[in-house]
Amino acid sequence: MIDRSISTATVIFDDEITHESITKLISSIEIMWAEGFDKVNLYFSSIGGSGSYAYLLIDYLNDNLDRITLKIFGNIFSAGVYISKYSKCPKEILPEIDMMIHKANILDGNFKDLDKISNSSTWAVDQLNKDSNKKFYSEIESFLIDKEKELYLKNDDVYIIDQKRIKKIIAG
Repeated sequence: MIDRSISTATVIFDDEITHESITKLISSIEIMWAEGFDKVNLYFSSIGGSGSYAYLLIDYLNDNLDRITLKIFGNIFSAGVYISKYSKCPKEILPEIDMMIHKANILDGNFKDLDKISNSSTWAVDQLNKDSNKKFYSEIESFLIDKEKELYLKNDDVYIIDQKRIKKIIAG
């Protein structure tokens, strides 16, 4: 039986993860709810961006589990992988996803170039980055082939197009 009393809005995010883009996204969702929509289908694709704002969006999505469905499409790169993986709201993975992972630098807002900034950062920042990357790697390692593991550990970009492995990485 279909419940026709529930209205669902559609929001599309296909952008870099920045202060501005995430603020705009959250405002758009809040406007949909203010206009009377009960649920939101969030179509999500991102080339990555700010680690801080990725975690902000993860927190927002997890605070609204019963109201948002994350529909993942297109390119899911870097910080976009974290959002796709760590959001606990219902998810649908659309066909033909491309994924890119690498070691993250969660504090300076850039999920790349970790090794380049480490020399000027404090021990605490370095340790937090190492812990975060170690946790992430331990969760995805079994889904990577040997060459991908090698590239990740060298802080290179790892591109994954195998749809079954992408789904397993996101599902965790």
